[in-house]
Amino acid sequence: MFIYIINKLKVNMKILTYLLILACLFLIISCNSSLDISIEKDKVKQVLYKYSEAWHSKNIDLFSRLFSNDADMIIFDGNSPERFVGWIAWKERLQKHFSLFENVDISYEDVDIKVSHSGEFSWLSCIANTKYTYDGKPGIMSGLRITWVLEKRNKNWRIVHAHYSFSKE
Repeated sequence: MFIYIINKLKVNMKILTYLLILACLFLIISCNSSLDISIEKDKVKQVLYKYSEAWHSKNIDLFSRLFSNDADMIIFDGNSPERFVGWIAWKERLQKHFSLFENVDISYEDVDIKVSHSGEFSWLSCIANTKYTYDGKPGIMSGLRITWVLEKRNKNWRIVHAHYSFSKE
């Protein structure tokens, strides 16, 4: 009788082990399939287009929804030797530009977006070309290189680090 019980336990343990392995595989597959990278890339691209909209409309509230608003956010601006630390410093920089530029229209080329496997981080790079009016005269700024790091917060992508620069050529 004792041997019969031991054999039954071995069989039940094998079945339990197989069921546990299957449950783990199902969990892994279901977690990975819930993230659609192409959808997330489209959402990041929308941040890029909203960035253009924010410049065109001089909408600081829209900018505020695009950036992380963190005190330790870092921005390198291609038109300044300064490093802007924190949302407040960057907000002041944007507002200063608002008073100088009119009719800002930004277009992009070579947009490249990557999303981490976890779906929590993304990085973007592109070239921006901008038409604007400065002191009543039209201007064009071509070839601005943009690199962003974005983090998904409360289901929304936020820029947590930005670097803008021009080629020395």
